[in-house]
Amino acid sequence: MISRLFVTRVMRLTFALSLAIVRGCPISWLLVQRRGFVRNSPYPILVSDPSVYRRFRGRPLRSRVMTARVLFALVFVAALFAEQPIAYSHRKHLALGLQCLDCHSMADIGPAATIPSVGKCMLCHAMAATDKPEVKKIADYAAKGIEIPWQRVYEFQPHAFVRFNHAAHLHAKVDCATCHGDMTKVDTAQKLVNHNMGTCLSCHRQKGASQDCATCHY
Repeated sequence: MISRLFVTRVMRLTFALSLAIVRGCPISWLLVQRRGFVRNSPYPILVSDPSVYRRFRGRPLRSRVMTARVLFALVFVAALFAEQPIAYSHRKHLALGLQCLDCHSMADIGPAATIPSVGKCMLCHAMAATDKPEVKKIADYAAKGIEIPWQRVYEFQPHAFVRFNHAAHLHAKVDCATCHGDMTKVDTAQKLVNHNMGTCLSCHRQKGASQDCATCHY
């Protein structure tokens, strides 16, 4: 467990560094001043999202908010470049004739594509390529009754309130590569496509899909 004293020191150090940067940059200083004005403004028109206005109106800027955002960014970057526990090769498996749905079996019937359990991997690898080092790792997880701790590659940030449904997109004939890139050229999973509102809306316009906010956000 991380001690409260350690967290406090990290927060103070992060705030001190942020303050030094802001004071040394006139543009940053003006942005901070403007942000404080917007949050404390009695005019909701200054904030595009009324819910944001209600949440932040009258609240001063706090070092803990800034620290939390910095720490979240550090965690996100660490997760982005984290190594997978098994060097699973999408390229090799697809070349053998496997399809995306063979492993991500819920993609055509539910919102989440899901990742196969270690038991499902062993349906093939109990006999196939048992001498390979990576397959031995899988067998070790299976023998211990532990699921493989895969590192997530694609994820929408919680504050975006996005609900993505794989099944709806597959039924609309959207190819997996549209959102995940060409996995026939990739070994371990990596982020090949950057998702944002612009890319999603462009695709919806091209395919004549709904552009209503409630279609993707909750």
